[in-house]
Amino acid sequence: MKNIAAIDIGSNALRAVIAKAKNDKLETPHTHRDPLRLGEAVFNQGGHLSENKIRETEATFPTLLHFFSTHEAT
Repeated sequence: MKNIAAIDIGSNALRAVIAKAKNDKLETPHTHRDPLRLGEAVFNQGGHLSENKIRETEATFPTLLHFFSTHEAT
């Protein structure tokens, strides 16, 4: 069975999970979290993300790619 990857970018953190179907249920044996604090940045910047927060968020994606490829997720 294939591993499935999912990303959730919320106001507090970017979360990623690897899920696998087993016995009609999803198991999530691998998780990753980056505390980006995007909501705090938005509230302090008048409703917009700063260039710094955008770069910080972009910088997490190579780590996620490695996380997903390590666990053979699609």
